[in-house]
Amino acid sequence: MFRVHVVSAVFWRNVKQYFSSVLGYLFIVVFVTVCAVLAFNQKFFADNLANLDQLSNWFPFLLLFIVPAITMTVWADEKKQGTDAILFTLPASDFEITLGKFLSVAAVYTIALLFSTTQLIALKLIGDPDWGVIVATYLGYWLCGLALLSIGMFASSLTESPTVAFVLGTIMCAVPVLIGHYFQGSIWIERLGISWNLEDFTTGLIPLANVFYFVSIIVFMLYFNLVVISKRHWRTSESGSLAAHYILRVVCLVLSLLALNFVARVWSSNDWTRADLTAEKLFTLDETTVDAIKKAKEDERPVTIQAFVSQDVPREYVNARKQFLGLLRQYDYYGGNYVNLRLVNVKPNSPQEDEAIKSGIEPIDDRSEVGGRVVEQRVFLGAHVSSSIDDASLPAVDSNTAMEYELTRVIAATTDKSRKLTVGILDSDARFGCVGEDGERFGEWWTFTTTMKRLKSHCKIKQFTQEEFPEFAAELIAAESLSESDEDAAQPEANEEEADEEEAAEESVESTDEENDKSKKADGPKSPDVLIVADPASLNDPCTQALLGYIAAGHPVIVLSDPLPFYLPYEIPGLGLINAPLMSRFPAQHGAAYWLSSSPMPKAEGGTCSSLHNALGLDVTPGDVAWNLANPHPNYTMPWRPELGNQWPTEAFGPYDQVVNFVRADQELFDEESDVTSGIREMMFFYPGSIKANESNNELEFTELVSLGSQSGTTPWNEIIYTPTQVIRQLDRSGKVITSEVPARSRLTREPLLTPNPQAPNRIDEDSYTVAAHIRGAADEEGNRKNKTNVIYVADSDFLSEMYYRQEEELEQPLDNFVFLLNAIEVLAGGENLVALRNRRPVLRTLTGFEKQIDSFRQLRADQTKKAEERIRKQREEAEEELKTASQEIQDDESLGMIQQAQMFSQKRSDALERLNRKMDKLNDELEDEIQTLKSTEQQQISAKESQIRWLSVLLAPLPALILGIFVLSVRSGNERRTIDPRRRVGSHDSTSEVINNG
Repeated sequence: MFRVHVVSAVFWRNVKQYFSSVLGYLFIVVFVTVCAVLAFNQKFFADNLANLDQLSNWFPFLLLFIVPAITMTVWADEKKQGTDAILFTLPASDFEITLGKFLSVAAVYTIALLFSTTQLIALKLIGDPDWGVIVATYLGYWLCGLALLSIGMFASSLTESPTVAFVLGTIMCAVPVLIGHYFQGSIWIERLGISWNLEDFTTGLIPLANVFYFVSIIVFMLYFNLVVISKRHWRTSESGSLAAHYILRVVCLVLSLLALNFVARVWSSNDWTRADLTAEKLFTLDETTVDAIKKAKEDERPVTIQAFVSQDVPREYVNARKQFLGLLRQYDYYGGNYVNLRLVNVKPNSPQEDEAIKSGIEPIDDRSEVGGRVVEQRVFLGAHVSSSIDDASLPAVDSNTAMEYELTRVIAATTDKSRKLTVGILDSDARFGCVGEDGERFGEWWTFTTTMKRLKSHCKIKQFTQEEFPEFAAELIAAESLSESDEDAAQPEANEEEADEEEAAEESVESTDEENDKSKKADGPKSPDVLIVADPASLNDPCTQALLGYIAAGHPVIVLSDPLPFYLPYEIPGLGLINAPLMSRFPAQHGAAYWLSSSPMPKAEGGTCSSLHNALGLDVTPGDVAWNLANPHPNYTMPWRPELGNQWPTEAFGPYDQVVNFVRADQELFDEESDVTSGIREMMFFYPGSIKANESNNELEFTELVSLGSQSGTTPWNEIIYTPTQVIRQLDRSGKVITSEVPARSRLTREPLLTPNPQAPNRIDEDSYTVAAHIRGAADEEGNRKNKTNVIYVADSDFLSEMYYRQEEELEQPLDNFVFLLNAIEVLAGGENLVALRNRRPVLRTLTGFEKQIDSFRQLRADQTKKAEERIRKQREEAEEELKTASQEIQDDESLGMIQQAQMFSQKRSDALERLNRKMDKLNDELEDEIQTLKSTEQQQISAKESQIRWLSVLLAPLPALILGIFVLSVRSGNERRTIDPRRRVGSHDSTSEVINNG
């Protein structure tokens, strides 16, 4: 029996009782205050994320005390005061009374939860939260609280003492709360806990299976409530049989609820069972991911994902860890029995750490500054995926990683080996593939080591030397020409009378031809999916001609052409500029330096690449360097070795604003319509060149991918380089020392040393220079392309060198240089769906308002540090000038002979150097102390600002509930005073006279 008015009467009776005293409002104030304290704790500012993760971590434990406080009087107080007898004599069924009481405590909890939303005002003021995630999180809080309220009600029904009911409620609620905490890693037991089922809500998901979990607890515990209060109807003689009867009912209910949850888990592989409220739909699996999992199901190849995740991670990995775990759960849900997930919580110096390393997970050794102290921490965030045919590892992820793409790629690679692309690398003087005469790579220090290491984790690598490639290209083109001629000969004659039979015949012949083509290609040379050519200017003539034929045949190629290769001077100071296109090839006979030359033959066309540029329809001025003056990171300066000093070494590497070129999406410098660049956010180039389409070439389509914007220009080769001078001393016939300046020489070749010009002009013009473009054959009206050219041309190769990765690490902000390379490879290979999947990266929602406030502190510290460094630098220059002046005085003294000059010069220099070193040590100590003081001051200012925000949030959060409570209680007190006879009020004249008279 269920009557709404009866349930409503019970409901309002209990709600009014709860709020009839100050205790109800006090409870709400305490609850909201504690929520604010937990939400805005110290780790909240350390993580720098605008979400409620800190509150979510503690929320189940908070409910251990809040829920029993709400439910302890529901039944126990009724029994204690004897009002339960009156309650049960009302014309209401036990079910209606139980439901009414549950709805009343649910209403109290809901009101308290709604008041806690006042903390969201502070969250909005200091950050940019994802409101979809906030809504899902609060729904999870609400369902979690309702489930525990049903348990607390049951505890209250077992006793007459509210205190005992509170203790029993806490103990009973602790079972689902703590079960997940103490059984982490045991996935089936952990899923029975509150925390596991709450976690999906905190990531922005509303999963039907998790909703069923909470509803099942509510139904099960309310039924227990019903059984306990209905015991009063049992006869003593029938208590045994009724107990057995109800036990059987409980067992049936448990089995039914378990079956319901099992079905819900099975259904969880369907998209309609989960609502993704995140702004970027981060946990709605892409169609490519769904296809990869379906392929594993169709091939009956179950996939096992072992995820190794550190429990405590630094600030920059907090969001990555949350998203990684959230995505893994979606793979687990969607894959059903074909995706087995094992989460391993990696603790420092544990067996799990050794297991992670053996599984191919790379530890991330992070050094972060926390509270003014540098903290070193080892972080594990990776996964090992295995199937019946293969296994692969995702070594590490971070906030910039396209996690769904990486997981899907690894799953596809382990279930279908044919889906892994093959990338060919044509050797050149850039040594992009690190191939030497012995066929081995040179070592971990080489220029493109990190890029090659990452590329090998994504693709198969096939390397070609300049001697091998012409023969390979000739055989490949010949085999393809033979295949095309066979296909034309096998074409059946059209049947004009029966169109249907003609189509069927054509399909049959095409299928046969495809099989023949595959078999012939299997016997002949196989072309890589994409060929990478770095520094095409260094190719010899036969290799250049072979490359032109390879491109004309329609094979995809990525060209990395660099007018001024900047990485070699950086890696080898004193070597000077080498291997630039307009420079002759480095002599191969220079012993250990043979690796700087990829061929004994001279460069084709003097390194101008004119035939390649003509074939691609490009206008390129060899040697010209492009640059832009837009600098989105004004406080960033490239790090250098200590011997180069703290200042930018202009004399060795040229003007800083021409070397480093940042390109950002918010500057509209990427083509948003191209799959290659539509998801790119920011890239960094070093001394890039520029390209533009030849307007007279109508056979090719030029698509600009990356440009430098309006604040850009170019510097010609004869202005961007120069030969520095060195001072030498010689003796004339009279023994006099003569000083002169001569061109500096390379320490290896002893040829004149070329370096970037420190005085290179930066004339800004109105053009926006193109750094990268996609060149394809022009399409006709029907979409056909007669010209088969398919090339992505990038006028820089430094952007993938080790130097770039060092700058990225120093910048502490991931860039998209390597992502651009992967996008280019997959677009050329026809895998645009994977590119779209990689572009799905979350927006990092940080405490932007708080960051703006502390940026002023950091800027002040940076300015003061810069002034201190400048002051120390001037004092250092003064000391060095004194040494130089003293040395010059000795050299200018004509009365001294050469030997006397040398002796006095040596002694004077030795004394001056000793004084200089002592002074330098003192200056460096002063600079270090001053910088440390500035850092300490900055940290104190940041801590003070954190405390100010925290206390304001905590104090303001309970104000609405406190004001409402005071208002309601004041109105109620006023109403009560109006109903009292004035003569009965304490202090009135009539009541005082009555007391005297009675006395």
